[in-house]
Order: sequence, then structure tokens, then C-alpha cells
Amino acid sequence: MKQILFIILIFGGCKGSNVEPSPPTDNERFYCEIDGERYRPNSNGDIFNEVLIADWYKLKGTFTVSAYNSKTYKDVLFFINLKGQKLEVKKHYIDSLYAKASYSGGYIKVNGNSTREDYSSIKGIGFIEITKLDTLTKKVSGKFEFDAKSEIDKTKIAKIRNGQFNNLTY
Repeated sequence: MKQILFIILIFGGCKGSNVEPSPPTDNERFYCEIDGERYRPNSNGDIFNEVLIADWYKLKGTFTVSAYNSKTYKDVLFFINLKGQKLEVKKHYIDSLYAKASYSGGYIKVNGNSTREDYSSIKGIGFIEITKLDTLTKKVSGKFEFDAKSEIDKTKIAKIRNGQFNNLTY
């Protein structure tokens, strides 16, 4: 009987690579999907790089969020230029002047050289939304999604979806 249970556990009980990672939680600080794959910032033990940054440059009127994964060398960055307006709960649509986003797909080989593959947001596709803002504690939460075109191969489009940032200090 013990042998049968052991065989069932070994061959039928564990699915290892077929198990999908858990979806984001409300406590997770940053999350998005890039072309259907989950993306999260990760320092991979690197103490010299901040992996998640939110900044409000009041004098310039610019709000930015940057997330970096040092294991994959991929990052997601977006900013809103508020041009003298205050930071507030609001949805901002991606355009070429006031709301932009970018994505770096890590390094690829081009003509035998390792090159960083950068993508820029496509005007009119996507948004950055501030959903919660506490100006006393300087905490901000929101949602985002956008499409971005490769700077190297203009036919490649990255789809960033289900993006969220929660309780980031700015």
C-alpha cells in the first residue's frame, strides 16, 4: 500500500512546471503581464540597484514609476507630465506629450553584439491611472496598460497588461 501511494505521489501528484504562479495580491507593490507572462521587479540580490521607484517631481510636474528585474534585465517605466497641475486621482491616456511609457525587453543579439531591446509606448494605446493617493503619507496606487513598439524591430509590439502599483512611496 505504501508503495502505491509513493508511486501516485511521484508520478501523478506533482505537476511542477505546469502550475501557474499566483495572481497578484492587493499587498503586492508592482505587477503586470508582458505579452501574457507575469512580470515583477526583482533585485536578484543586487543591493546597488533600486528595483521599484516612484517619484513626484513637483517643480517639473512629473510623476514617474520605474520597475526593474535584475535577473531578466527587463524594466517597465512610465511617466505623466502634469504641466503645473497637481498629482491627483485621475486616468491619463498614453499620448506623445503628457503620458508615456517604455519597456526594455532585456538583451538580444544584433549582428553578433548584445544589445538592449527598448520599446516605446504607442500613442493612443493605453493608460496610466492614479486610483489612490495619500499626500500626507506620500503613498500612491494605480493601474496601467499600454502597447510598446521595439526601437530595433518596428514590427515587434509588446503588450503590457493588467498593470498595477500599490502603496508606493513617492
